[in-house]
Amino acid sequence: MRSLLSGGGRAFTDVAIAREWLRNDDRCTGKVGVIGFCMGGAFALLVANDGFDAASVNYGQLPQDLDSALLGACPVVANYGGKDRTLPGAAAKLEQSLTSLSVEHDVKEFPTAGHAFMNDAPVGPKLLRPLMRVMGIKPDPASAPEAWRRIEEHFAKHLAG
Repeated sequence: MRSLLSGGGRAFTDVAIAREWLRNDDRCTGKVGVIGFCMGGAFALLVANDGFDAASVNYGQLPQDLDSALLGACPVVANYGGKDRTLPGAAAKLEQSLTSLSVEHDVKEFPTAGHAFMNDAPVGPKLLRPLMRVMGIKPDPASAPEAWRRIEEHFAKHLAG
């Protein structure tokens, strides 16, 4: 969490090392993507301009200075839930920033989905699940397949060798 808030630190070093390890693997096309969900989605946004060839951001928190963070970013596909009370308006803000920076992107807000909508099952402690549902944190089997398809198509397009 400290790394995410500061924009630096061990988590970012680990991501950079993993990216280079993958890129140097003989089975790699030479192109590497990054994907993240929730906090991982925020990390994927913050490293999209750090040597990746494609990024997938799924209900990720937006950085304070969005335009600076995305300057020079790789192509981005993003999935957000319209009923996600934790990230109201995030999809529109991300869309606007990527458009103004001329970054290739495909941002979609799924109207019936909330936070964590791509999960197969409810997450978190059972006692807190009713509260999480009220906050819009739950699977959405109607939206998830399309979100996964969009990610697969994005990576197929941008990571092919």
